[in-house]
Amino acid sequence: MPFTVTYNTELAIVETIFFGLVSADEAAREIVESHQLAVEKDCRLFFTDLSRAELQLSLVDVYGMPDTYEKMGWERRVRIAFIPPSGDEGRHLAEFYETVGVNRGWTVKIFSNKQQAVQWLIEDVE
Repeated sequence: MPFTVTYNTELAIVETIFFGLVSADEAAREIVESHQLAVEKDCRLFFTDLSRAELQLSLVDVYGMPDTYEKMGWERRVRIAFIPPSGDEGRHLAEFYETVGVNRGWTVKIFSNKQQAVQWLIEDVE
């Protein structure tokens, strides 16, 4: 699998790191794994690093991700911070994902580094 999903006990966030080629099926598996871990740890903060990944996703795949969250029962109070892939195409997909997520009521934001992302995740947490 081109990703790892872990729970950062110090920060109380679910962290995913993607690397290499990432297909729609692999992205869907990551959503399931990170959701299961978040439920187990009673966590609603997610950090994803895509900087070493090459996304093989279509706009339709990306557009459907928030639907997957809803079907799985994710709550809207979830916060998702991520670092986009380094290439232009991957960055455009990441920006599209951020726009789609925000437009559908999710709290999603792109960052250029982990420190900024984590700071945003943990600020103003209920």
